[in-house]
Amino acid sequence: MRKVSVIIGATSSLVLFFYIMYFLMTKDTMTTVSFLPVIIGMGGFVSFIGGLIELKRISLEEKSGRTNRW
Repeated sequence: MRKVSVIIGATSSLVLFFYIMYFLMTKDTMTTVSFLPVIIGMGGFVSFIGGLIELKRISLEEKSGRTNRW
C-alpha cells in the first residue's frame, strides 16, 4: 500500500513539473518574469526525485526482508 501511494505521488509530481515547464515555454517570458510557476515547477521536480528515492528505499527494504517502519 505504501509503495502505491509513493508511485502516485511521484507521478503527480512529474506531471506537475511537465505542465509548469510547458506553461513557461509557451508563455512570453521575456516581458514578464513570474517566479511562482518556477517555484512550483522546481517543487514538483524535487518531489519527483524524493519519490524515486523513497521507492528505492522501499524496494531495498523488501529485498532485505526488513519490516516496514510505519
